[in-house]
Formats: sequence, C-alpha cells, structure tokens
Amino acid sequence: IVTYRYPALNGKVAIYAGTGKKGEIKTYAVLTDVGQLDTEYSDGWGYTRQYKRAGEAEKKRLFDALAEKGLRWNAENKKLEKLPRWRADEDGVFYRISALGKVSENIDKHDDDDCDNLYCLGNYFKTREAAEKVAGQIREIFRNSKAE
Repeated sequence: IVTYRYPALNGKVAIYAGTGKKGEIKTYAVLTDVGQLDTEYSDGWGYTRQYKRAGEAEKKRLFDALAEKGLRWNAENKKLEKLPRWRADEDGVFYRISALGKVSENIDKHDDDDCDNLYCLGNYFKTREAAEKVAGQIREIFRNSKAE
C-alpha cells in the first residue's frame, strides 16, 4: 500500500500493482485525495517515484473505503474481493420488511427455508434502522409508480 509523496496532493492512497515501462504506477485500487475510490486496475495515477510506503492511518482510510463498497483487499491472491454478507448466528436476531412494508424482528433458525429465502433475497438486515431505511425507499418507489 502506497501513498502520494507530495504534500500538495496528500491523501491519495493506492494498492501498488507494479511499474510500467515509462515508470508509470500500476494500481489495483486508488483512494483519491478527495475520497473518490477507483477499484479498476489502472496505470493513470502518476509515476511510481511519486509514491512512498503508506502509514497505518492511510492504509485504514483505504481499507475503510473499500469496506464501504463491500470490498476487501486479498494480498495473498492480489485481488479485490467482495466481503461476505452479514448473517445472524443461529437463533440470532435479524430484521425484515413485511409485504405491508412494516419492519419486524425475527430469529434466524438457519435450517428454516423462510430465513434462507429472506437472506438470499436481501430482505435481511442487521439493524432495525437499516431495514426502516430500505422500507422507506420501497414505499417511495410505490408512491411514484406510474402503474395503473
């Protein structure tokens, strides 16, 4: 993990992938100085000589930005991977949205087809607040629907 060497553009953090023939840096991901995350393999972020080894705070910023996008860096395989989705422990609590748009608390039995189906569908939330937010978005979609 490297960071931009020059203070004027301080804040750019990248996962180094190599150096091109003209000295250009190749990256697996870059977090820009303004917080934009680019997760495409690229060689458009300057030259390797413009970078230095990142400190712990800079690494944390990059890894936190990746996690917000549901990604993590696998250094062993040298690739970005999707984070596994959260699922409650057996007999643990999760929240779902009913057909009437109401949020309810549920217990995940792990061997129950209903819980598995809700999880696979994405109607499965860690917090009531997260479920309420999505329920509000769904209600908004229905309010704005042009269907007859």
